[in-house]
Amino acid sequence: IINDTYSEVKSDLGNQESEFELGEFFKKNYGKVLQKMNIKKDKIVDIQDALRSANTNGDKHLDFEEWRRDLKNRGYAENEIEAVFAKYDTDGDRQLDETEQKKMFADLEGQKEVLDKEMNEMDEEGEGGGRG
Repeated sequence: IINDTYSEVKSDLGNQESEFELGEFFKKNYGKVLQKMNIKKDKIVDIQDALRSANTNGDKHLDFEEWRRDLKNRGYAENEIEAVFAKYDTDGDRQLDETEQKKMFADLEGQKEVLDKEMNEMDEEGEGGGRG
């Protein structure tokens, strides 16, 4: 009987250590996920800022070179700059007209709102709000 009880207690203690390690694992990865979400949100804000400031000649058309120069100064890679621009340059003229710029800005704003919502939900769950 003593042997059985000892085995049960030892087993329970083994599980408690695992639960603690698991908790630490989730805490560590929770921070990493939030950090990545913040980086993504910062990129969205940078792109929105570039939309506002890159049109240096004031013609309400953002040409690729204006866009590229602004984002290069912010530290973005050439392939990232090209990919985002190409996604919204629907007519392929290497310029974003007002409609294309508004579409990009609205899409970015929507992505930012989704990220904010997800981050808030993670914060609530991290504080115990998601537990029953």
